This record gives sequence, C-alpha cells and structure tokens, in this order.
Amino acid sequence: MPNNNYAYGVGATIPIIKNKLAFKVQYDFEKNNGTANFTSQAFTTAQLNAGINNGTIDIAPWDDYTRQNISATVTYAFDKRLSFVFGYLYSQFRLNDGQLNGYQFVAPGPTYLTGAYTDQNYNANVYYIRAIFQF
Repeated sequence: MPNNNYAYGVGATIPIIKNKLAFKVQYDFEKNNGTANFTSQAFTTAQLNAGINNGTIDIAPWDDYTRQNISATVTYAFDKRLSFVFGYLYSQFRLNDGQLNGYQFVAPGPTYLTGAYTDQNYNANVYYIRAIFQF
C-alpha cells in the first residue's frame, strides 16, 4: 500500500520591543495520499463481465488526509526570569478514506454500529496563556 505524503511549514518571529515583546506566526501543511492495492487470483465470469479485475479492485482514497495549522503568539518578557505567552491556534483536518466514506450507523440486518470513527473531520480554535519561569 503506497503512501505519498508531504509536509511543509513556514514561520516568522518578529521582535516588537527587543528582549521584551515578540510576535510569532506559523503555518503548517501536511497532505497524505494513500492507496490500497489488492490482487485476486480468481474472478468469476460475472465479475469479469462487470469489469471487475485486478486493475479495478484497488481503493484509491485510502487514508487520504489534509491537515493545516495556523498559530500566532505574543510573548511578553516581564523580566529576565518570567515571561508570558498569549497564543492562538487554528487547526483543520480533513479525511478521505474508502473505509469510512459513506459510513452509516446501521448495518444490514439487526446489527447497529457504534459510529466510532465516522466523523473524522474537524476544525479547532484554541486560545491559551502560558507562563514561563526560568531558574
């Protein structure tokens, strides 16, 4: 099962007041394109007539995902030992997977599925404050 993935990030720190106040921004991107390759040694005549063969049974969207993060922080140095970081992070995740696309909570028959792993996509907004004390 081959996976083709890549990731990159870019960021910058901008000092506003030297050794006192700084602004930092960061962007990260990650993409994965996976494939599940299957091979069968025997097909029925009906399957072959329907166009099902070793060239058509592979699953292209297998663990395909895109993740993006954008973050920004402001760091304030109260003195040489104590500083505060005020931050924001936006994160986005999108999944395209043949196992989960079109997932339904109800299976044929009297069986009910749990719904685990059905909603993988998300957007998250995180705000935080961090105190740093250096000994």
